[in-house]
Amino acid sequence: MDKVTRILMLYSRLMQGEVVNKTRFCLETECSSRSFDRDIEDIRLYLSESYSAGELWYDRWEGGYLLTEAMQPPLEDAEYLLVEKVLSDSGVLRKDEMDELLLHIALHTKNARRATVKEKHAIDRYIEPEHGKPLLKMVEDLNAAIDSHQVIRIYGDKFDPGYRNIIPCEIRCYDKKIWLLALAAEKDAQELLIPLEEIESFSIIRNQSIKEKQQTESCVKI
Repeated sequence: MDKVTRILMLYSRLMQGEVVNKTRFCLETECSSRSFDRDIEDIRLYLSESYSAGELWYDRWEGGYLLTEAMQPPLEDAEYLLVEKVLSDSGVLRKDEMDELLLHIALHTKNARRATVKEKHAIDRYIEPEHGKPLLKMVEDLNAAIDSHQVIRIYGDKFDPGYRNIIPCEIRCYDKKIWLLALAAEKDAQELLIPLEEIESFSIIRNQSIKEKQQTESCVKI
């Protein structure tokens, strides 16, 4: 059995809550003890880099490895295909980011091997946006600012004089773009809809006032 198939089988069993016995797994897949150890370390590294809540442990009582803090049940094939179709058609992310996102979802599908093959085909056909800018990290950071009720200063060539102070309200996605719904941090609190690719970076200015929090809540209801 090749390494990719073996790791996917091991990961799938762990995801389903199975306690994987090293000796039995090695006999079943005809791999060496050392190869199994490397596979376990690869999965541990993946869980760490993907900020997963699950941890891989060796249970002496059960005599095998298990994944703690069980994750959600894996997606069915049809569910994965629907998610893949929606994300691919959105065209909002750079190709490498879409590849990373779809692969992560594919690995959480019941038939992970089949899903990863379909994921590669989807990426081959994927048309990335013309701006070519990475946006996933920006989405993560802006959501953190939204959740912590911050007033921020965004920087970019589209803003005069190179920056603008805003109250971020919500991330939205439509018309093949990712947008930031925000309010101007001014007396009139003008509503703004800013394409995310226009934001080069941002910095935190201060916490929102009680009035600004109320304005934000009204804004996202629109």
